[in-house]
Amino acid sequence: MEETVSILSLRRVIKIISLFKIGKFYDLAIVVVGDFSILRVLKVLSKYNIKVVGINIR
Repeated sequence: MEETVSILSLRRVIKIISLFKIGKFYDLAIVVVGDFSILRVLKVLSKYNIKVVGINIR
């Protein structure tokens, strides 16, 4: 199962890409999710040299 995320602008969703592509092509991920979802995201992104800012909304 491939995890996907939405890259958002202030007005609309620009595109949906996989966490693997974020880890491979980006330097920073800002993750806005609930309690255990952030752990799943961190597990995937930990394989890449990427900084992650986690914001818990619960």
